[in-house]
Amino acid sequence: MFIFELLVLFAVGIFSQPGSQAATEGLKESQIVSAVEMPAFTMSVEVQGTHAFVGYRGGMQVFDISDPSDPKAIGALETTGTLHQIRTFDQLAYLACGFGGLQIVDISDPASPELISSVDDLGEIKGLALMGERVYTAGTNGDVFGFDVSDPASPEKIAQRNLDKWSPFIAVDGDKGYVCNRSTGLVILDLEKKNFIRRISATKTEHEPFGIAIEGDIAYIADKDAGLTIMDVRLPLRPKLLANFKLDHFAYSITLAGERAYVADLEGGVHVVDIADPEKPELIERVDTPDRAYQVAVSGRYGYVADGKGGLLVIEFAPE
Repeated sequence: MFIFELLVLFAVGIFSQPGSQAATEGLKESQIVSAVEMPAFTMSVEVQGTHAFVGYRGGMQVFDISDPSDPKAIGALETTGTLHQIRTFDQLAYLACGFGGLQIVDISDPASPELISSVDDLGEIKGLALMGERVYTAGTNGDVFGFDVSDPASPEKIAQRNLDKWSPFIAVDGDKGYVCNRSTGLVILDLEKKNFIRRISATKTEHEPFGIAIEGDIAYIADKDAGLTIMDVRLPLRPKLLANFKLDHFAYSITLAGERAYVADLEGGVHVVDIADPEKPELIERVDTPDRAYQVAVSGRYGYVADGKGGLLVIEFAPE
């Protein structure tokens, strides 16, 4: 416990580090208001209303975050494999559980999450995206799978597309899928037909894309050593680079909220980037975290960070 407390002190700035692209002087000051030790290495987080769903190796915990400074664990679920990503919709949570595959959980009672189905013959699943009554998964073997989840208790595999290996994450917007492929870059897929996935294009990014978020015609990509890469995808056959914003370490995932991009940069912590002008991104906040920031979920002024050995962190971002 003593070591964990030292890590938290490190996170709030006692041992601060300078940023690589923009000096930390003049940046807004955020603070870590809570740190919760988790049962194992923590890699994913999702917020729905007043609950945070936090994934780690071997399970998921549910927290009541009515008071962000004092999250209270209210429920837990054991899973197979490492929980890399969580997506919730209504009363269901969809889990990307590494070699444990796709798992679907009833969260109608957040204090008692219940596994209702799983598909485990998919290789290592890292990411997933929801599209109405469909779920699409991506993973390290390169395959993208589509599932009909109109009956969550019995998901049906309806489509498959093989890409090059190492496709960590996927986003869906409209009838298009956007896959981060470490070999070929940003891969755009046509998902209009329920039972067929067509590849539209593959465009190299500045380095190796991991996390991705789509807003309108713009793709925001956590691009490993290159930082934040921003591309115009209005013409899916020919995506256009708008900007690249270098960060400190390993840009792993990204979350959008309003005109800000929140980038989890592993050892670099959490970077908050103003994207009001996608061609001129500007760093406005940076928060060091105790270990490695893998994902951040944003709700209002608060960010909930899956921080590896650092567990679950709650950040209060500086007011605008």
